[in-house]
Amino acid sequence: MKSEPFFKSSFCQPKRHGGFSLIEMLMVLSVIAILSGLMMPTFNGIGQARSLEKAGADISSILEGARAYAMAQNTYVWVGFAPSPAAPDQLVIGVVASNNGAASPEPDDLVPISRTKSYPNIQLQALDSGTANNRPLPAGQLADGNSDTLTFTIQRPETVTFDTAVIQFNQRGEMRISQNLVTTLEIGLQESMGGQVRNPSNYAAIQIQGLSGAVSLYRP
Repeated sequence: MKSEPFFKSSFCQPKRHGGFSLIEMLMVLSVIAILSGLMMPTFNGIGQARSLEKAGADISSILEGARAYAMAQNTYVWVGFAPSPAAPDQLVIGVVASNNGAASPEPDDLVPISRTKSYPNIQLQALDSGTANNRPLPAGQLADGNSDTLTFTIQRPETVTFDTAVIQFNQRGEMRISQNLVTTLEIGLQESMGGQVRNPSNYAAIQIQGLSGAVSLYRP
């Protein structure tokens, strides 16, 4: 009968260690890179939609606050929209009120009533009927501009001039453009880069009723 050797060399039965080989690891990394590339546009689209939705909700609150201030203080309030001189793709919003209650105040009689807000990579745009979806069609577009309106400037620190896209709220809470009552006004917002709209189907539409001053936000 053969007896087992008292000592067995470890070289006789080499051990196999668990883990991935270099080729397997490279294959896994390649799959991850491909999936990440496919999902990146989806994540970018979600980010753009959230950015516009947040800006639309924020601007709606600014408009509602301006209307409430005009009624509470028995005065006139103007909300202006303009691109930043330092960054054309950045939308700047300024809010001023008549310090003496005049409908056509002198520049020295205008006082800011809230912080000037800015929104990067967002432009004021006129939205056509093709993007309307379920929202009511507007009677006017703020992006079309109006040169016959109150002009004011704000330092932030650069000088921003609001001279075309300006909305007025009076003591009764009515919304006007150049002191003219407008049935419905729409503020169209779209994301932009390099002066170009990034995704025409992605927008935020804020509509203001002239007589009531009611604000509604629409998203596709």
